[in-house]
Amino acid sequence: MAPTPKRVAFAEHPEFLTTPATPTKPASPAGLKSALKRSSSTHVDPEKTPSEDLLSATLFSDLGKHDYPKNGEVLGKLLDNLETRFKEAEEKHAANLGAPTPDPPFTYLSKGSVTYLDVVDNMASAMQQLQLKQQAKTNLLQLTDEEAAAQRAKIDEKLAALRPKLAAATTNFKAAARKRTLAEREKTEAAAKYETIVAGLNAIEAEIEALQSAKLSAKAKRVAEDELEDAQLAEMVSSSRARMARTEAFVEFSEADTAFFVAERELEQLRMIEKELLESRP
Repeated sequence: MAPTPKRVAFAEHPEFLTTPATPTKPASPAGLKSALKRSSSTHVDPEKTPSEDLLSATLFSDLGKHDYPKNGEVLGKLLDNLETRFKEAEEKHAANLGAPTPDPPFTYLSKGSVTYLDVVDNMASAMQQLQLKQQAKTNLLQLTDEEAAAQRAKIDEKLAALRPKLAAATTNFKAAARKRTLAEREKTEAAAKYETIVAGLNAIEAEIEALQSAKLSAKAKRVAEDELEDAQLAEMVSSSRARMARTEAFVEFSEADTAFFVAERELEQLRMIEKELLESRP
């Protein structure tokens, strides 16, 4: 069971000591940001994994970039908004591809035109309007311990719903890495097979040229002509087989190269997702 979040130590911030019961102006944004940072730093869940902490840090880091309202109710609404936009973007991407909704949920981030940063940026105007309404009717500094704990519980519930998406993205990243390794091996084998076939064909052509240029006697010439004819027939057969084998090898090489390209692209896209998550970490 997660520990109860501690009350924000407002008394440690001078700007909060003189705040009246009914403030005449909005609280200082800098003071709110400092209070939120202290509040979030005191709430530690020992059962969370590093990846879960990364997800939580990423969400709270993005909130701080836009100076959104910092009380639990607004954060809860923001998480609802974020979850709704994720779902809408997934459905939109699935409709564009004519395919069912992607599973796991984070796959659309690397294939569609909508990205995580787009979702965050699109929420800026809506959150600014919400901030104005919230400042007009609520004092952000007058939260009781019970209210703060209840709002924090709602936030933890939303974060728990988003953690499987991070786990799914990690699984996709590992699968793409294995797929890329296999594609590289197949590409190398196909290239080696192609080179062997070309070398064999060159050897046959050199042998035919040597027979044609040899100075033989009349009898030896007739024998050589017969052998040359046989060699030519054999060369035609061998050439046909070599061309077929070379075509097959080229097809295999092309397939391996295509698989390698697809795997490399998927890996790069997943790396971009991982990079965005890591860069958003406070």
